[in-house]
Amino acid sequence: MKTRFAILLFATAMLVVTSCRGDAVREAISRQMELYPESRVQDIYKSFCQDNLGPGHLIPNPEAAREYLLEELEEYRSDLAARKYEKPAIRYVPTGDQGNYVRVDLSVILDSLVDVSTLLDAFVQSANEGKKVTEEQWKAKWGKVARTIRKEFPSLPDAGSDLEAIDELMAQGELILHHSEAFEKAYHPHYRIVAREIFEDLSIIADVNAIYREVAAGLLSSDEMNRRYCSDDWNGTVAKVRDFDEKYNEGYVGFFEYDYWIQGQDSYNLHISDLAVESRDTDKAVVSFILHNFDSGTPMRLTLVKQKGEWKIDNFISNGEYPRDLKAAMEEYIKD
Repeated sequence: MKTRFAILLFATAMLVVTSCRGDAVREAISRQMELYPESRVQDIYKSFCQDNLGPGHLIPNPEAAREYLLEELEEYRSDLAARKYEKPAIRYVPTGDQGNYVRVDLSVILDSLVDVSTLLDAFVQSANEGKKVTEEQWKAKWGKVARTIRKEFPSLPDAGSDLEAIDELMAQGELILHHSEAFEKAYHPHYRIVAREIFEDLSIIADVNAIYREVAAGLLSSDEMNRRYCSDDWNGTVAKVRDFDEKYNEGYVGFFEYDYWIQGQDSYNLHISDLAVESRDTDKAVVSFILHNFDSGTPMRLTLVKQKGEWKIDNFISNGEYPRDLKAAMEEYIKD
């Protein structure tokens, strides 16, 4: 699970770095070559083109897009089963130098972090929201990228001939290109691109799903889950409650009568459903879901806060038979 958050932090950091330090175009090309050393000029073009033109076309028929996605998922699943290649270590990769879009690897569906409908909706919405620039603006931008490649990345295989071929295609109105054969052979790309703003919600959904899969596995204590996935403020409040109980309620159960991660003292067939992002701004978000444990389903709401570039849980609010805002209850408990 640490890897999951490292991946998200990497993607977020790249979006920041390329927009505020040095030559953004050069930085983005360098990042492309570090992540994908077998890239050709065509693959650099594709990343920058996606960053400016998005998926490149509207999607008037979401059902057809769904069928194509399901077919690709089946191919991906079969190839993995046959050990033809492995899932990528990095699930999320920002496009171009602005990071207007993020490539989301389809392994997030195979690993049940995001369902088909959620990713498809994000992709369709991103495709239909419109291009970031006009085609003429994109041609001018590519001119800058091409000059940077010629000047600073002359050792790229077949760079000169590839740049000329792309110029010819663009002159004919062909702006949307596929990955190069070298890239396809080395990396077996299976992804959809999602607008950065929409990706924020998608990444939160993936994170919460992954966290509760760890809860269901039962391999980590509640304290360890708190340390990994909750905010400093939450952990500080929990520590104050425990200090209070040690001082005034020694020998008694104290405040924590049950495990709030599972909403009970034991768990069986624990899982979550109906996960959704209710609201989100720059540094705070609220998600809701149904927490299933044994035969019961408890409506839950989590408050998340941005801490050092990562979303952390800051409160657990249950809305079942016995509604409880846990953080407010803790603060009230130690107030006196």
